[in-house]
Amino acid sequence: MIKLTEIKVYNIELPLKNPFRSANQLLASKQALLLKIKDDSGYEAWSECSAQQHPYYHPETVQTSTHILTQYLIPLMLQNSFKHPREIILYLNQHISGHNFAKAAIEMGCWVIAALQKQQSLATFIQSKKETISSGTVIPIKSIEQSKKVLATAITKKYHRIKIKGDGSSSFNVLHQIISDVPNTITIVLDSNGRLNADQLSQISRVSTIDAFEQPYPTYTKKTHNHFQEKIDQPIFLDESANTISDIENMLTDGVKGIVIKPGRLGGFQNSLSALQLVHLNQANCWCGGMHETGIGKAYNIALAARSEFNWVGDFTESDYYWKQDIIQDPWESNVNGEFNVPFSTPGLGVNVNEEYIKHVSTDIRTIKM
Repeated sequence: MIKLTEIKVYNIELPLKNPFRSANQLLASKQALLLKIKDDSGYEAWSECSAQQHPYYHPETVQTSTHILTQYLIPLMLQNSFKHPREIILYLNQHISGHNFAKAAIEMGCWVIAALQKQQSLATFIQSKKETISSGTVIPIKSIEQSKKVLATAITKKYHRIKIKGDGSSSFNVLHQIISDVPNTITIVLDSNGRLNADQLSQISRVSTIDAFEQPYPTYTKKTHNHFQEKIDQPIFLDESANTISDIENMLTDGVKGIVIKPGRLGGFQNSLSALQLVHLNQANCWCGGMHETGIGKAYNIALAARSEFNWVGDFTESDYYWKQDIIQDPWESNVNGEFNVPFSTPGLGVNVNEEYIKHVSTDIRTIKM
């Protein structure tokens, strides 16, 4: 039985190792939202909201999620108890419309509480089987020299997948030069954040050794997808279009064969497990996507990615790829084979949180009790 008694809400600002350019902004630090959840038996679980600082990527932000959690979701959760964490998303959906990022933060934390009550690791509790997860990094297109330098580091680190981020501009003229030295044992994905047209996609697919494309067009329709897919041999994986279970179910029904599952965006683990079942039934492909989470959020993603249904390498980098200092005591590091070990032996999430450092980088801390 899950009965929460106290939830602490931490707004933090975590310095980045290097400024990171997304599709719309340059970031020197990342605002993040953490929860510390406590149940009536004294078990505690940390979780993370994957929402971004600004609404360029998605309407939900750190600020909106903080408001929804503190004013609505947390009070709702403190009023009720649950036999199993799979019940939580349905309960929250019955009371609050939308806000899947905020819901995921509290729902996923309850899966760890349930695992702790069983003295199981989170990965064991959700029936994950893989002992290791292959690493996959993201590299923005810059100059040929800069990009090749970053690629060389990724190859040395034995990353299994490299995702190139670009926007369909003239930078693609140097794409084939940038990836010419990448061994064919490494999967290459091009992510254009919905900024390619069908002719650009067709041209790039012919001149570059790319294994898959992520979200080449901005808005999904069956007609648009088929138009793009028929231009190329490589599979198209949909990311920004896969916001809800209904989105994924409709796309799979339409014949889409590649889905990016992001538990923090999808509303948590129950929705993600349901999505995996749909992907498996439709014989489609999927990987577990990341949202530049801290070591806490990455632990959830790794536990989920250890499910057998994931058949493509996801978004998994070492802690020091993004952060000057991560908020966990033992930062995520890949092994000599470029893989992350899934924490099965320790009950709960499998990482030790550096609570003092979290307090140091916190901009606001709130405690909400029964």
